[in-house]
Amino acid sequence: MPVNASALRAAFASPTMSVRDRQQKPPSIGNTPLHDLRHFSFDRTNKTLASDALANERLTGALRYSPLLEQLLIEGFACSPEDDISVVGLVTHLRHLKKLRIFPSRDTAHALLSNLSSPIEKLDIHVYDDLGEPWDIMPALTRFVPSLEELCLSALVTLTSPPNRAVFPRMPRLSLNGAYFRHVSPLLYAFPNLNELHVAYAHLHSHEVEETRATNIAAQAVRRWEKLDDLSGMLRALYVAAIEADAQDEHNLQLVDCLETDIARLHAVLDTTCPRVLNLDFLLRLVRELPHMVPIDAGKDLQALRLCISMAACTPDMCAESILDGICGLLAPFSSLTHLTIRLFCPDWSTDSREAYRDRVAVFRGMEINPIAERIMEEVPSLRHVMLDLSPGATLVQPDGSQLSCSRAKEYWECRRGNAELGEWTTGQRVMAEIGLWEEDAAEGN
Repeated sequence: MPVNASALRAAFASPTMSVRDRQQKPPSIGNTPLHDLRHFSFDRTNKTLASDALANERLTGALRYSPLLEQLLIEGFACSPEDDISVVGLVTHLRHLKKLRIFPSRDTAHALLSNLSSPIEKLDIHVYDDLGEPWDIMPALTRFVPSLEELCLSALVTLTSPPNRAVFPRMPRLSLNGAYFRHVSPLLYAFPNLNELHVAYAHLHSHEVEETRATNIAAQAVRRWEKLDDLSGMLRALYVAAIEADAQDEHNLQLVDCLETDIARLHAVLDTTCPRVLNLDFLLRLVRELPHMVPIDAGKDLQALRLCISMAACTPDMCAESILDGICGLLAPFSSLTHLTIRLFCPDWSTDSREAYRDRVAVFRGMEINPIAERIMEEVPSLRHVMLDLSPGATLVQPDGSQLSCSRAKEYWECRRGNAELGEWTTGQRVMAEIGLWEEDAAEGN
């Protein structure tokens, strides 16, 4: 959306406080005066306030009276260019800010990065209306070299780096959710000591994939991330990136949006990353391909595995037994596996036909969680911790008023000396998180 240049300049001028403002009692949140506030979160998507105008008034008021803020999380986009400008302008005057999550427009994102006066340590920017050509964000980011530890970009931007120069030599975490990603070479130089890297998308046409992958492999023959131990992203992006890891080190790999039809690409990623902890999220379409998803060489040293399997494409020929056979076939090579989480779920798609939903429910009704756990623990005797979550999705009301549904079932088992004991679900979550198995917050709502 277009932004008025004069309004933008005015917003980034030093804020002023009227005599009336000074005479009034300082506003507060609960028992905490805004002047003493250190952490503040505001959700623009929360519609409990009477109007968008009132919501923006609350937000700008909090920013105006909270000069000591260190952590600011603003969820959701502004409803108008004027609101966007006023909020971003106030944020730039917070001199103690260390952690910022914000959803600006493309125009105000430029101004925000150019005018921030605080030593930002964690920066998370989601840019909306980000159309047109990608813009180079690196010149604006270099202002934060001494302080920046974590960068998350959900914007159509590029990250260039001067040849042979480490721009952020100490930054350990980088997340590229919508950034214009193709080649790893600029990232290898700009961020040489990454511990964690997330790459969501590879902006390529299909015919460019193999050539770009070959270029990235060649680049890493000269230089690579020696300290990288946590890698995540969509399968296509990580295939293009061709990240290499030392097989002797422990690595955590999370792959989202895998398909059974991409088994060759999945194998290529696993062969070069050699993960000890693996998170796989995929849509189940071909049960017969499940046993072939993870190659034997990649599975022999695997210690922890999480399978998050979407059942949205269930067909009448699928049954609980065939799916369980496929999962057990996939687990068969994992002789070192100690931690396992399996989640079978259906998203709450209101557009599903009743026939499609019946197919899904029929599969879930054939699944009994205790027998499934027993068989899995027999197939993989090295297991010590097992979590199963069967989440069929929303209840469907049929034309006659009856409900078509299948209840959710989830259990955690701890295996000791050949015996499996039920434990608290929250204990299982903590155990799995400690070893590095990823848990999606949104998934808990399904």
